[in-house]
This record gives sequence, C-alpha cells and structure tokens, in this order.
Amino acid sequence: MNKITIITPFYNSEKFIARCCESLHQQTLKELEFLFIDDGSQDSSRSIVEKFAQQDSRFRILNQKIKDKELPEILL
Repeated sequence: MNKITIITPFYNSEKFIARCCESLHQQTLKELEFLFIDDGSQDSSRSIVEKFAQQDSRFRILNQKIKDKELPEILL
C-alpha cells in the first residue's frame, strides 16, 4: 500500500514543534510517513523531533540547509 508523506520543514521552532509532532503522532493511519526537514536549527527543535522519532517509526528527519530557497534534492 502507498504511503502518504507529510513534509514539515523547520528552523528554530522549539516553541511549536512538539505540538506539531504530538498532533501527527496521534494520527491512527499507519500508512502515514512524517518527514521533518531540519534547515540548520540552532535551538532544541531537532532533539524534540528525535524524541518522537524514537517512539514512532513513521517519523523521519533529514538535515538540509536550504540555500537560496532551493528545494532539497530529495523533493525534486
């Protein structure tokens, strides 16, 4: 069965990212995949997402420093 991928780019979002992750984590559809793209955060955003990724295999994290507003290669 095909998966539905929810792509969430983030940068220094520690105030909001846990709420986002919790909402996604509560989704019951198993064919979902949550792809978080860290754009070089310097706060604790990444570690918050990593905690959810340890609990839920549907979470994936990519590091991508977006330069000149280009899309990461994985999205092309």
